[in-house]
Amino acid sequence: MRRALLAQVLSRSWVCTVYSCSAPTTSSGTTVPQLPAVVFLDFGSSVFGTSDATHLSFFDLALMGGMPNLRCLAPACREEYEAMLDWAMAQDARPVVIRVPGNGVESRPGLVCGDDRLSFDTPHYQVVREGEDVAVLALGSFFGLGERVCDALMGEGLSPTLVNPRFATELDEDTLNEIAAAHTVVVTLEDGVLEGGWGEKVARYLGGTDSRVLCYGVSKGFPDRYDVDELLAENGVTVEASLPMYGACCPRMRGRSAKSGGCRARKRDDPAKKKPSWCLLQLRVFGA
Repeated sequence: MRRALLAQVLSRSWVCTVYSCSAPTTSSGTTVPQLPAVVFLDFGSSVFGTSDATHLSFFDLALMGGMPNLRCLAPACREEYEAMLDWAMAQDARPVVIRVPGNGVESRPGLVCGDDRLSFDTPHYQVVREGEDVAVLALGSFFGLGERVCDALMGEGLSPTLVNPRFATELDEDTLNEIAAAHTVVVTLEDGVLEGGWGEKVARYLGGTDSRVLCYGVSKGFPDRYDVDELLAENGVTVEASLPMYGACCPRMRGRSAKSGGCRARKRDDPAKKKPSWCLLQLRVFGA
C-alpha cells in the first residue's frame, strides 16, 4: 500500500513537502487560479516541531486561515492522513494542505472505519463521543489531549462530547449549530497560535449563541529553544490547568462543586499582575 501511495505521489508534479509556508507564494500561485496542488506541512508545523525562535512553524493556521479556496486538513491519525492524501490526489477543484501531526502519527483505525460520512469535499466534523454540557473540539495532533480532557471530565461526573474537526481553516456550521444547541460550554484545542487561529473562527461563529467558548492554544510570540511541556503548561494547554475553567463555566459542574467541594475554578489573578501573554482566550461576539 505504501509503495502504491508513493508511486501515486511521485507521478504528480505538483505535490510538495514543506515545513513552513510563504503566504504570497501560496496565495497568488495556487489559491487564485485554484490549482489542485497538494502541500504537506511536515517537520514542525506544530509546537512539537522546531523550537528555535528563527524556525517556529506553529503560525501556519493563522497564516492560511484567511486564504480563499484553500482547504487545510489536520489528520488525527495515520488512517486519516492516508484518506486525506487519497482524496487530495484524486480531486482537482482546489489546493489542499495536509498538516502532518508534529507529535507523531498514531494509528486509530476507528476514526476512519467507523465513519460512514468520511469525505473531504465539504467541511464535516466527526463527533467521536456524544455527550452533553461540555463539547471538546480537538484539532489534529491535539486529538489525544482532547481524549484525556474528556476522560477527566467524565471523572467529574460529566458526559462530554468529543469532536474531531479535521478541517483546520473551515467550519462545519451544521455540526456547530447542533453543538451549541446541546452544550453550555464549547472548548477548542489547537496546536498553534490562538490569535487568528481556528479556535477564534469557532468562537466568532458561536458568539451569538448561549454557549460559552473557551479557546486553548499558544499565545503568539517567539519562544526560543523551549521545552514543549513547559510551553504548553505556561499556556494552560494541559488537563490539570484547564479543568477548573470548565467547572467555572459549566452550571452542573459548578453546582456540584459548591456542594461537594469538588473541582473548583481557580481564583482570578489580579489584572495588574497578570502576564501580558496569558494563555486562555475567551472570545465572545454578540449579535446586534
